[in-house]
Amino acid sequence: MLNITQQIIDVKYKLTELAKINADILNKRKSQNIELAKHFYRRSTTTGLNSVKQRANRIFGCNLNRFSLIANDYAYNILTNRCRDRHCPDCQRVRSFIWQDEIMKIIPSLITERDNDGFLFITLTVNNPLIRDLSAVMSAMSTAFKRMIQSELSSFLVGGVRTFEITRGKTEKNRCHPHIHALLQVKNTYFKHHYISKALLSEIWLKHVSRELMKANLFDPNDYSSGIIVDISRVISSDKYDKIKQKQISKKDLKNSDYLNSKNININNNGQKVINYVLKYTTKENNLFNGDNWSFEYDKQIKGKRLISTFGTYKEELAKYRREKRYHHYNEAEFLDKLKSRANIKDIEDSNVFYCVYDNEYLAERTTLSKALFNKRHMIVKNIEKKQTDSSQVAFIGHTTQKDLDKQMKIFDDTPSNKNFEALNKVITDMNLSKKNKRALHQRLVNAGHRVMINEYQYYIKHDESVIYDTFDFAFDTDLIDVNDVYLEYDNIHNLEILDSFSQLPC
Repeated sequence: MLNITQQIIDVKYKLTELAKINADILNKRKSQNIELAKHFYRRSTTTGLNSVKQRANRIFGCNLNRFSLIANDYAYNILTNRCRDRHCPDCQRVRSFIWQDEIMKIIPSLITERDNDGFLFITLTVNNPLIRDLSAVMSAMSTAFKRMIQSELSSFLVGGVRTFEITRGKTEKNRCHPHIHALLQVKNTYFKHHYISKALLSEIWLKHVSRELMKANLFDPNDYSSGIIVDISRVISSDKYDKIKQKQISKKDLKNSDYLNSKNININNNGQKVINYVLKYTTKENNLFNGDNWSFEYDKQIKGKRLISTFGTYKEELAKYRREKRYHHYNEAEFLDKLKSRANIKDIEDSNVFYCVYDNEYLAERTTLSKALFNKRHMIVKNIEKKQTDSSQVAFIGHTTQKDLDKQMKIFDDTPSNKNFEALNKVITDMNLSKKNKRALHQRLVNAGHRVMINEYQYYIKHDESVIYDTFDFAFDTDLIDVNDVYLEYDNIHNLEILDSFSQLPC
């Protein structure tokens, strides 16, 4: 739940009265979220597991209270708490939006570099396995897909996005139906020299997936005596679609064609639609989780599974974009500008800002923008500090001190060996990384608006100007040792001024 300082005095409005366009949707999703929490509460009572109860608490606290900007009959989120559970309808929707945004960010460069490329949409299935075998079957399908694109598809494949969709088995309650949807960007030569029909794709997919299923003792030839179900279609442009219609090809034939897709979309002009279409399968509301035994076995089986992934140039470009994105921290002015743009307003007045609490439906009272932004900064700071602590614990960073360095330097001075030199370099590297992390943390807190810089060297915590802090405490750089350069200079290593190169933190 949010650590919100807002005090509820008198709830005056129903959110449905203020945000007539989307309040009902927000109420519906929160009610679904609460039902999900109840399933885990019941499960915790049955199993006696405290971890399940804690999960139920996290889910229940998701979007329980929120700061919202309400304009033009629509509620825009300023701040809320999210559980990030894989079954939470709202969190999965946000996750889908993030993926859509990231893929759309890299699509333009991929299209510009390869303007004549085409796009295919494929679906790959297997015979419905028992729900208890879902994890093993998904692993087999993932490996088979990887093998397929590295072999038969490698000559014309540029890259793409792959998603898993899992549904319940229609005939048997203890079975499930996992299948892969993928968007493939292919070279233009595919349509002239490498064209794959639905029948050929079926053969290729069966060859690879049967091999992987056999390894897991999950392949029965009788299940595939009549082949395997796949689909492949081309994403086409509007003008091409019009020409096809002029040839009087029936919609039925067009829809069933191996080569063309009747959806009137094109990756250049309608990229968002295409990406949304591919990614929706892992996030759509299909009521999979209803609290029965199948639900919890499903939850167990997909734990740790990657339902969405990229491959080829998409994987490379996405990794590059995410690396660059790490340095784009929260900027309050930019956030407000985007919020005003989304709401189509010039200024955000306090009369537009509300604090909402869910009690069978969202109830709202007026608050101020400053309170909303204060709580937003507070949550961002908590998340930043938590991530910093977690990374330090995982990497055991932060436990290396000046005392450790002095001790290791003395050991090396007494016995200058390769082993002792490597140990010394390890201590220095750990100290350097720890200091760099502190510098990055400081800059993120400045960007979040939590720390306010007075000048190049001093700052105070926002809303508390009584205490002035000096950046020199953590704002120095350290020079790493290059083993190759220093290896032959044992006698002079203690004179290298390893930790004496200081520079003030840029603001």
